[in-house]
Amino acid sequence: MLIVIITSIILYYVVTGREKNEIVLSVASPDVDLQVNRFHYIEVGKGDTEWVIDADTAQYNKNNNIAQFDAVTIKIIASRGQRYTIQGKSGLYNTETKNMELKGDVVIRSNKGDILTTDSLRYTDECGCLSTEDSVRFENENMELTGMGLVYDVNRAQFSITADVTAVVKRGMR
Repeated sequence: MLIVIITSIILYYVVTGREKNEIVLSVASPDVDLQVNRFHYIEVGKGDTEWVIDADTAQYNKNNNIAQFDAVTIKIIASRGQRYTIQGKSGLYNTETKNMELKGDVVIRSNKGDILTTDSLRYTDECGCLSTEDSVRFENENMELTGMGLVYDVNRAQFSITADVTAVVKRGMR
């Protein structure tokens, strides 16, 4: 499906006549089947959840079904109205398993003002879980939590920090 989307994007730019000096497609190495600059992808998944992936660069290797992203931003719009923006320096997406991994200054922001920061984050499609073994910091208007490791069940909207938890309740919390 990702190949079809990427091919469609390339054809769109060719047909609409982009400027001649603007490079849309380039091959970076023998391991890369396709490279797209200013990548934009939308997918409606389980339960009408919409995923929007933007990246400075996307590379795809069809032999191992891996898309690699640089400077990636993912926007998730859940059917229950929750909205999340996830950013990282780089990411890997397995087009077969639908699993994803982000690395480097990962930040998740919710439409309710929650912010979670960590060094890396994995999404496992089979269980609908986000996880990391790295240090995490969760903050909203009422509290601040820090610790090591995180497991977040996307379907239940529940998370746990797995070790060394420190909690600070902010003044005015009811």
